[in-house]
Amino acid sequence: MRAPKPQKDPKLRPFRVAAYALYLAVVLGFSSLVIGSVYRSVWAMSPSVPELHGEALPTEACLKRADSLWQELEEKRRTFSDAKNASTLVMGWQAFRVAWLHRLRDAEAQCGAESSERKPLGKVFQKLEQVADLYTTSATQYGGEIAPAVAAYRKAVSQAR
Repeated sequence: MRAPKPQKDPKLRPFRVAAYALYLAVVLGFSSLVIGSVYRSVWAMSPSVPELHGEALPTEACLKRADSLWQELEEKRRTFSDAKNASTLVMGWQAFRVAWLHRLRDAEAQCGAESSERKPLGKVFQKLEQVADLYTTSATQYGGEIAPAVAAYRKAVSQAR
C-alpha cells in the first residue's frame, strides 16, 4: 500500500512561483547569452561577398588572384608541423582563416564571381573556399591529435641528446 502524497502548503505558493520564475529568468538569460555569442562568432567567421562596384576584373586577373590566395593558403598549411603547441596552431589558423576569407570575399566581389555570366569563375572561388574549410578541419585535428605527439617526439629527441 502506498503512502499518501504530501500536500503542498498553500501559504508557500507565492515563494514557489517566485523560485520558478527566477529559475526560468536565469536559464533564459544564460541561454540567450550563449546563443548570441555563438551567432556573433559564426557571423564574424563567415564574411559575405560585398557588392561589386563598377566593372568586374578580367577573368585572367581573377584567376591570378585566386591562385595567389591558394598559394597563401598552402603556405600556411605547411606551417602546421612548425607549431610549438596545439593551441597556438589552432588559434593562429582561425585568425588567419578569417582574414583570408575576407580577402577571398573581396576578390569574389571584384571579379563578379556571383554573376550568372561568370559561373566557371564562381566555381573556382567556391572550390577554393572548400579547400580552406578542409584545411580548417585538418588544422583542428592536427592541433588536437598530431601536434601533441610531435611535441612528445621532439622532447624525446631532445632528452636523448
